[in-house]
Amino acid sequence: MTEYVREVVTSGVAACRQDSSVVEAAQLMRTQNIGDVVVADGRGVVGLITDRDITVRARPTTPPRRSPTSAVRNRMPGPGRAGPR
Repeated sequence: MTEYVREVVTSGVAACRQDSSVVEAAQLMRTQNIGDVVVADGRGVVGLITDRDITVRARPTTPPRRSPTSAVRNRMPGPGRAGPR
């Protein structure tokens, strides 16, 4: 069994702007084979969006204003929170 984070960590960081679409974030995750993307606002990091955030919050049954093409900022947990809203 692996004993240290350094043995399994993915080097490098994938990032997107908070006004990127959820589809763009999902495509980035797919092409990079990762499960989360750092979200920035131009001044710094504002959060993290995960494949689970997309799966749980970006369902086809959501109203149009919260569709899968809506901004990443609408899908990631709020500041200082690691879990769902």
